[in-house]
Amino acid sequence: MLYTSPVTSWELQRNWEIVRYLVYYLVEDLVSPDQISGKDVVDFSSGLGDLSEYIYSHNPKSLIATSPDDVPSPARLTGKPGFRFIPNLHARKISEALPPN
Repeated sequence: MLYTSPVTSWELQRNWEIVRYLVYYLVEDLVSPDQISGKDVVDFSSGLGDLSEYIYSHNPKSLIATSPDDVPSPARLTGKPGFRFIPNLHARKISEALPPN
């Protein structure tokens, strides 16, 4: 299921072109490489990190992954250029953690 929301105020403050909220089972069917390549991407509530790994493999400009829990960064992405992990960040608090552009 792919759901594209109307733009929220925190998206507008950051000049983000589009934010897609995804519930996914087969990542490749829902997030195509052209939606990722060269773009700034936020994977919020990243959980296991599998979506983050998939996104990173398609060369985003940057990737910020968050988790609402105190968990370590996905091991395969830790230290990679352009990747940042923020633990203990609930999705509803993301606007406070990411400053406007």
